Amino acid sequence: KWIKKLDIYAKKCKIQFLSAPYHKEAVDELIKINIPAIKIGSGEITNTEFLKYVAQKNKPILLATGASTLKEIEVAVKTILNKGNNKIILMQATTQYPSPIEDTNLKVLEHFRKKFKLNIGYSDHTPGYTAVLGSIAFGANVIEKHFTLDNESDGPDHPHSLDPIQFNV
Repeated sequence: KWIKKLDIYAKKCKIQFLSAPYHKEAVDELIKINIPAIKIGSGEITNTEFLKYVAQKNKPILLATGASTLKEIEVAVKTILNKGNNKIILMQATTQYPSPIEDTNLKVLEHFRKKFKLNIGYSDHTPGYTAVLGSIAFGANVIEKHFTLDNESDGPDHPHSLDPIQFNV
């Protein structure tokens, strides 16, 4: 019920709206508002029926790989490709919130690019932006960084998110 409202607000702010749906009905709602891409959260990487459904929408897919094995990633990529969608961006992530910088495993980005011959990205859960800069050095084409108005707010995302001043650096 929030998708349309969020899309309208994002347009008002002159930003593109994206979302990570976790069921087919949410995918359909996102398609209705013509989002530019769909993010598949790492918790869905083994849900091949869901991957097929999203792939058939022929939108670029940001495929989160946090907490996934290489075999799971291979199966997910093959599943999406077999539905005729080659617009996949593999997103490296560490699913710990916040994630210590020593656990970022940025070098895997090189491996992903060489093995899968796809665009790569990085979903950052570390404080600051050092890991983001490192991911760019390793060839990330897409960056996901969490945003907050207050790092002291309740919730798992706020401590590692950037506030408006930090985002402006």
